[in-house]
Amino acid sequence: MQHLTELEEKLSKPGGLAVQQQLLAALTETALRLRHKLAASVPRAEFELYEKALYATQAAVEVLQSWPVALQDKALEAPLSPFSVQVPALLHPFPEAELSSDSYLNTQ
Repeated sequence: MQHLTELEEKLSKPGGLAVQQQLLAALTETALRLRHKLAASVPRAEFELYEKALYATQAAVEVLQSWPVALQDKALEAPLSPFSVQVPALLHPFPEAELSSDSYLNTQ
């Protein structure tokens, strides 16, 4: 199989799962930093830039998650835990607005 990019080649070789997991962790961290930046009131002129960067990061996560890893790595995959963090939580740029510690305290 011919690969168009170096990343495709790395993901298809043994060890591709580790590469995929490292990239997913870095992208998730980037998305979190962007969300925090947006929530911290970014200047109006920069808001669209940060928002587009967040959506691009989320798109990269989705593509990378759906990318097939090397067959040798499939046996190494851990089963998903029902308590694992799911990436769709990244789709909302301001999840803090939905449930904050203050709103939780006020319901008690």
